[in-house]
Amino acid sequence: MTIELSKEISFEGMLGGLNASAVSFWRGRALVVSDEVTEQGNILQVFETHNGGFQAVPEDFIRLDSPGSIAEEMDLEGIAVDGDVVFVMGSHSAKRKKVDKDKKYVKNRAALMSAPETQPARDILLRIELDSSGKTKSVEQSSLRSFLNEQEPFRSFGSTASKENGIDIEGLAAFNGDLYAGFRGPVLRGNYTPVLRFKFGSPIDEPELLFLDLGGRGIRDLAHAKGGMIILAGPVGDGPGSTSCAFWFGYITRWQSADSGRR
Repeated sequence: MTIELSKEISFEGMLGGLNASAVSFWRGRALVVSDEVTEQGNILQVFETHNGGFQAVPEDFIRLDSPGSIAEEMDLEGIAVDGDVVFVMGSHSAKRKKVDKDKKYVKNRAALMSAPETQPARDILLRIELDSSGKTKSVEQSSLRSFLNEQEPFRSFGSTASKENGIDIEGLAAFNGDLYAGFRGPVLRGNYTPVLRFKFGSPIDEPELLFLDLGGRGIRDLAHAKGGMIILAGPVGDGPGSTSCAFWFGYITRWQSADSGRR
């Protein structure tokens, strides 16, 4: 599907009026996830083209929470489509309580001095197989958490809050039979930003860690394009900073990587 990048695209009918944190396309439809919980829980919502934008298909959404479970925010930040299979990724991040200018000084100071909180519900990777009509055929659940806990450099950043150079996955792409997870943080010394290439499984299969020099920026989105992937890079934190967009072939040359990478 071709979209004019200069044109503002609207998504009418987002459940709960929430933001679209990740978007991909399947059979001419837009598939959207939010980083917040709706009244229906964590969902994958389907949109069809309408008046130059997209409109939600009534009642056409996929619940991502396990049956009978209480919905907790998965902080869904990545989505990728490979044929009739859709992959959805949570950020796998920890968080710090926000400072609010309307709160008292004592409460804001306490938020800054408290330890970040782990968010197990965000440690989620889903594989959703659809039929030709968009109905769910199967849902498989996995996570990158065990890999991140065991593998440096992630092990050292596991308890650090996102936006403070902690672990924060914000991009997911399917390319040449592999999945690629792009990290907003951590960004390492030398301006190296990690990308994890792997195959879906529980636990994940054939994980390979790659590093890109994005000028000190983290990956804010990652999407498959013809012949490779498009990377949207931007600040790790909430402060001002530059953004950039690059095309990547999915392999690493020696000068770009802290290791030899895959040829």
